[in-house]
Amino acid sequence: MNVIKEIERLNAQELFKDLSHSASWHAQYQDSAYIFAGGVPFDLNEGDLIAVFSQWGEIVDVHLARDRSSGKSKGFCFIGYEDQRSTVLAVDNFNGICLLGRTIRVDHCANYKGERKHRNEDDDEYHARQLEKRRAVVPIHLLPPDERPSEDETKEVSDNDSEMGRLLGIDPDDPMRDYLIAEAKARKKKKSKKEAKKNKKKHKKHIKHTDDDDDASPKRIEIALRNQSTCAPPFPPPGTVGTHPGAPPSTMPPVYQTVIASVVASTISRISTHPLDTLRTLAQLDNPCTPTPINDESFETLDDTLGDTAQPSRAYSLREQWTRIAATYTHIMRRDGINGLYRGVAIALLGQIPGTFVYMNTYMLSKQVLGAWFRSSDLAAVHLASGAIAEVIGGVFFTPMEVVKSRMQATAAASSYHTVQSEGDAVPPDPAPRFVWAHTVAVISHTVKTEGVCGLYRGYWLSLLVFIPYSGLFFVIYEFLKQLTDNATRYWWYLILCGLVASCVGAVVSNIPDVVKTRYQVGASGGSESAKTWWALWMDIYRDEGILGFVKGALARALWMMPHTTISMATFDYVVHLF
Repeated sequence: MNVIKEIERLNAQELFKDLSHSASWHAQYQDSAYIFAGGVPFDLNEGDLIAVFSQWGEIVDVHLARDRSSGKSKGFCFIGYEDQRSTVLAVDNFNGICLLGRTIRVDHCANYKGERKHRNEDDDEYHARQLEKRRAVVPIHLLPPDERPSEDETKEVSDNDSEMGRLLGIDPDDPMRDYLIAEAKARKKKKSKKEAKKNKKKHKKHIKHTDDDDDASPKRIEIALRNQSTCAPPFPPPGTVGTHPGAPPSTMPPVYQTVIASVVASTISRISTHPLDTLRTLAQLDNPCTPTPINDESFETLDDTLGDTAQPSRAYSLREQWTRIAATYTHIMRRDGINGLYRGVAIALLGQIPGTFVYMNTYMLSKQVLGAWFRSSDLAAVHLASGAIAEVIGGVFFTPMEVVKSRMQATAAASSYHTVQSEGDAVPPDPAPRFVWAHTVAVISHTVKTEGVCGLYRGYWLSLLVFIPYSGLFFVIYEFLKQLTDNATRYWWYLILCGLVASCVGAVVSNIPDVVKTRYQVGASGGSESAKTWWALWMDIYRDEGILGFVKGALARALWMMPHTTISMATFDYVVHLF
């Protein structure tokens, strides 16, 4: 803008002093018929510039500066007139005008060294000569992608030191030039040997497994599944290394990685959220302290403690559910202390660690196989089916843990602490109860003795009815949110956010069958439900409490499932990708 004002000031002084042409400041540019135009709108092309500037004379050359890679205008140009006097008119009349909302600057241009006049820009030979000139002076890595030489051309000149130095962009006068070129050659040679060795090993492995006609072994089946998932173009599964079409997906992580990730994820998630699980179990029971198969004496119930402040069988609103959760927490802390909240944590850890390992490996393997079958793992059906398969197999470990844990948690609101001996006699309260192992073994022993081994799997099919919809919804939402950003596994906070949203939706939807499952496994919803089928229990809840009876404990379940599943999944994903 200052240059524009200076030119206008010079023109005003010359007009005021009435100077001759030889004394004008334009005279020093009388040998150049070119002008410079800056601030040109980016939407204008060469034809538009000719239409604007041709009113002051015949234009013979227009050079609009453009970006080499994109071809977009840079906002300035050089214009050549047939008559030099036209440049004076253009500078005096066009300098400082507003063109399409932009103030342009027009000035003389002395010693213009642009391209020659009247050149044929469509001449292929001309462009080839210009490309050779640029390649001779510009390093290869600084050239636009469309002007770089091909791999064959690069290999032909890579053995020549001068050409190698040019390719690397090394200054010929650099004292370290020879060393840098030798180092680059050594790196290239080492890389070539490594690639050749890798290709040879891959070829030998392929021949070995294609020539083997024996019966399929577990190892061969695993390799076949892996090859099937990695050779299913052009749609790679989600969350893999190659996200573009045709990129090979990543294989399953090694076993030791999933073992470590399962131990870390299960331990952290269970210890940090087990008190919330205890509150969730008690919130879903109609009368948490009614005598159970492991609790054969009458105790003061939570209803007696709460009085009229909460009605367990009618706690449906969020406010009432929150009030009951707070009152349950106060009751347990006053009676048993922190031990009451962590009752059943030992069996929960013993069941969750192997269960998480089996569950996650089954899910990943199922997703790979189904993704290769359907040629895409982005489908919601693949996530639903993978989660269902993982839940069916993982339930072998989770169901016994849930049965024992829930029955131990159901006694958390009792006014006294009791254990069961082999004869079934109750022991007086212990001032420092050993709730970790003694009571766990007693519950397992009593369950097996009275109900058999099948008693540990009480409610297995009902658990599938709960967790298959939950797993399906969770993984569909979790995988979808992970795909919204690249390298989601690198950001632990984003994994936690994805897990919170997915687990919240899944927990609320699956709470309906979870109420029936909890009461059926504990057998504590009126004293006689242990002998009922889960369908009869379902009808009893509907008859006694209505449809809202299945909403009981939804808030407590969401408060537990959100941090539990989020911490477990985020920790597993984060740890397994640390290796």
